[in-house]
Amino acid sequence: MNYKQLGNTGTLVSKLCLGTMTFGGKGFWEAIGRMPQEEVTELIPLAESEGLALMPWSPLAGGFISGKYSRTTQKAGNSRRDEFDFPPVNKERAYDIIDVLAEIAKEHNASVARIALAWMLEKNL
Repeated sequence: MNYKQLGNTGTLVSKLCLGTMTFGGKGFWEAIGRMPQEEVTELIPLAESEGLALMPWSPLAGGFISGKYSRTTQKAGNSRRDEFDFPPVNKERAYDIIDVLAEIAKEHNASVARIALAWMLEKNL
């Protein structure tokens, strides 16, 4: 496998990458990607064993779980999501998640986005 340095980070990443926008999903997502979740789940260890990078599509729900939004701040004022609500998000569930992320972020002096991404990386998603 060929690797390349990611910017100035010192992190090496594979030159080949497997994108995840159309993996699995129900409802709206079935229209753009019909791969069953079971097959998606099998691809992750395969990509890992072959040294392929996985690029999650929209790990912060199109910015919704970035920390810009909350039950009291439903428009960020500088985001495409203010006028174009995509990707679709169950907002009440997302607000519950954002509330928990915000508490953890405050305890660790970090951003909500950083905590959300750290959780995703720790879960190896």
